[in-house]
Amino acid sequence: MCRFFGVSNGYWLRAQAACDTEVAEKALAGQLEHITPWSGTAT
Repeated sequence: MCRFFGVSNGYWLRAQAACDTEVAEKALAGQLEHITPWSGTAT
């Protein structure tokens, strides 16, 4: 499909990964709200 549409190799894989990430963020939105970022430093 990449050659047919004239896009780079892996375009469809990146598009699918972006879609999957968006769906997961929406599904986990309630849980993600309760996560507080770590403010420490690595040692």
